[in-house]
Amino acid sequence: MTSHAWSSWLLCGALAAGGVAGASCGEVESPLPAACSGTSGTEIFDQRIAPLLADDQPKTGNTCHLSGIDMSLFVRSTPCETMACLNDLGLVSFAEPAASRVLAWIERADPASPLITQRVIDAEYSGFLEWIEHYKVCGAFECAGVTCGDAERDPFCDVAPEPELATGPELDTGGCSDVAIERLFRDSVYASRGRCFPCHFDDEKYAAPGALRFVEQGGTCDSSSLSTMHNIIDAGLVNVADADQSLLILKPLSEEGGGVPHGGHAKFYPGADPGYDNFLYWVRRYAECNGQSG
Repeated sequence: MTSHAWSSWLLCGALAAGGVAGASCGEVESPLPAACSGTSGTEIFDQRIAPLLADDQPKTGNTCHLSGIDMSLFVRSTPCETMACLNDLGLVSFAEPAASRVLAWIERADPASPLITQRVIDAEYSGFLEWIEHYKVCGAFECAGVTCGDAERDPFCDVAPEPELATGPELDTGGCSDVAIERLFRDSVYASRGRCFPCHFDDEKYAAPGALRFVEQGGTCDSSSLSTMHNIIDAGLVNVADADQSLLILKPLSEEGGGVPHGGHAKFYPGADPGYDNFLYWVRRYAECNGQSG
C-alpha cells in the first residue's frame, strides 16, 4: 500500500469510526476526532514504545522482546515514520489492531532470560496495541503524508547492536593510560548505555524522579562518553577496592542474583548477557589500573 493510499484509508477509517455522516474515501475535510485531542501518538510512542526498543534488557540472539524481529527493519527517526514502516512490512493492521502481526510475534516470544518475564511481554503487547489503536483513528491527522524512508545510521554514536564482548583486540588496546581506559569505556559501557534508558539519561523527560542522570548525550560521541565515565566515577559507582562489588554492577542485577535494591527493574542477566560482560569488564580493568583491586 502506498503512503497516499494508506493515509487515505486511515482517514476514511477515522471518519467512519467517528460516525461522520456521508463520509467517503475522497478528499474530505474533517475536524480532529475527539479521541485525538488528548495524548498524541508521539507521546504514546515515547512513553510506551521507545523504552521497548532500547537495549534496557539482555538480548540473546533474536530471542528477546520482539522475538525474531530485526528492529532496524522498521525503526526510524520519528514515530510517524516508524509506524509507516511497520505498515509497509505488513506488521500492523489498522482495520483490526489486535490482529496485527507484530502483536502475534510478541505473544509467541520464548524468553531466554528470567528477566524477560510474562509481565514484560504483556507490557510490550499492551503498549504496541495502544499505539496501533491510536493510529487507526488519529494517524491520518497526525502523520499525513509521512512515508517509510530508508534507514539511516544514528548520527550520534552508532552502537546498535551492542558489542558481544569488549575484550577483543580491536576494542581493548591494553594499558592503563587515560586514553586506553576512556576508549574502552566508550566501546563497552557507553556502547551498552541503552541498558540505563531512560532513567539515567540526562536528556530523558520520562526518567524516574530522583534517578541519577549520569549518561550524557550532548556534544560528540567521544566527549559524551568521557563525561559519562567521569559522572560514574564521581558518583562512587565504581569500587576500585573490589570491582565486582561496584554499584554500577550490583544496581542493575536482580536482588536474587546478588544485586542491591534498584528503582528500576533488573537490567543484567549474568552468563548470557553481553551488556553485563561489557560493564563488568570495564569496571575490572579500571580497578586494576588504579592498583587497588586484587
